[in-house]
Amino acid sequence: MPVPNNLSQFDLGWLVGLFEGEGSIIFSRSHRGKRSYLMTQVTITNTNIRLLNRAKNLCGYGKIFIHNLGNDKHRPAWTWRLTNQPDIACFLEMVLPHLIEKRDKAECMFAYCKLRMGRSFRNAKYTEKEKSYFKSWRLHAISK
Repeated sequence: MPVPNNLSQFDLGWLVGLFEGEGSIIFSRSHRGKRSYLMTQVTITNTNIRLLNRAKNLCGYGKIFIHNLGNDKHRPAWTWRLTNQPDIACFLEMVLPHLIEKRDKAECMFAYCKLRMGRSFRNAKYTEKEKSYFKSWRLHAISK
């Protein structure tokens, strides 16, 4: 996915601010049988769906999910979620130069996604370099 050309500096600043304040960069390990998988996600969660619809419309990708239903103590919340590595890479490429708090984790995930996207067989075993990005991301997550 290319970076949207029509994104104004104002819209980019708004998106970066929303992501810095409400966003998450999630890099986790999932196990299925004997195989271990590295899962990547970029999310923004908020109780105002209009904010998330604007973010999705500005970028042109991702999906919005609702959660917190059935709990009267909490207002419903929505999450705009990117799980597709090309979408994650595109989003991070766009916001990375402007990030402060999330910069280290974003750089690590961006490098991992670019490396993984360059492989011809997506389900191939993870290289030591790919594993090192996961370990580095965990170090950044623990140190914050």
